[in-house]
Amino acid sequence: MQRELLTQAALDTVTARATAPTEDEVLAFFAANPDRFHLPERRVVRHLLITVNPDFPDNTDEAAHARAGALVEALKGGASFADLAAHHSECPTAMQGGAVGTVPRGVLYPEVEALAFSLAPGGAGAVRRGPRWVGTWSPATRCCRPRKRPSRWPSRRSART
Repeated sequence: MQRELLTQAALDTVTARATAPTEDEVLAFFAANPDRFHLPERRVVRHLLITVNPDFPDNTDEAAHARAGALVEALKGGASFADLAAHHSECPTAMQGGAVGTVPRGVLYPEVEALAFSLAPGGAGAVRRGPRWVGTWSPATRCCRPRKRPSRWPSRRSART
């Protein structure tokens, strides 16, 4: 704790002496470092999980696939994904309406990612992932794009208070 306080005091001393960059300096940095201001393609993803267990008649591969397909059709018909997840998903995310979150490429399992990133906003589908079927819904798409320069850049001092 003492080390953290000393480090913070040193940073406060250094930043107190620093001058805020000019608008031209900020714009030059922004123009010279476009990769630092790039947002990757992302998707808002919700899912529900149906496991496959051949020891139970309701959980054979065929039965699980049929249930996943029926749920996808219900979604396409306007059913609430949160309600379907709460009643049919075997994943803990069911408690949050199946919400996985906003994810970039490279985070989800390849099969699930391929489906999620191929769906149009509001689209739904099901994919087999190992011993389970995953129903996926993408309520929104966020494409890759450079971040826009804010109309007013915050100063380093005002951002710390």
